[in-house]
Amino acid sequence: MKNLLLFAAFLLVSWTPLLAEEAEQENEKEMSGETTHSMESAPKDDFWSKSYLVVKALSIQSGSYEHAGTTINGASGSGFGFDFGYQITAHFAVELAYNSGSNSLSEHELTGEGKYTSTGVMGTYLYHLNEAFAFLGKLGYASEAETLTIDSVSSSATNGGAVIVVGGEYKLFGHNDLLVEYEKAFIDGPKGANISLGWKVGFGH
Repeated sequence: MKNLLLFAAFLLVSWTPLLAEEAEQENEKEMSGETTHSMESAPKDDFWSKSYLVVKALSIQSGSYEHAGTTINGASGSGFGFDFGYQITAHFAVELAYNSGSNSLSEHELTGEGKYTSTGVMGTYLYHLNEAFAFLGKLGYASEAETLTIDSVSSSATNGGAVIVVGGEYKLFGHNDLLVEYEKAFIDGPKGANISLGWKVGFGH
């Protein structure tokens, strides 16, 4: 009986390190498999995963323009726009912007129509108040082409200037957000500020 106990103790002492080593190897394999699976399932940090598109409806506010000794008044109008953005960090992004719109014009007793198309580049800052709401501010430059038609006489011009935007966005679901923005362009013309309502769609997975 004593010899049997000594033999069992010998087996226990001999096999315990081997069993421990085997268990450690199995754990390493499982961890390696989990890491590989995690790396395979993780989304790629590529250009499109950080890009987004904003589609917006514009409400053009009234404005006025002093030209050749006369005042051209622009009424409120409407239009649409697109912003294509790239999210550099959680707070900063860069955008390419396109707007198109029109409004009614008046010059003394004469009436007409103004048409506007602008393209620009914007730097964007986002400050997240919580998971749903974020404050946004933008600063950039835009080039605007305008065609003014008054009493069947048309004139065209292209001007550029600084643009500032303030607003906010609300997270709806997934990579979809609702945006409200106030945009002021420091460009000569009978068009006032833009107030826009937009839908932002992120391309990330």
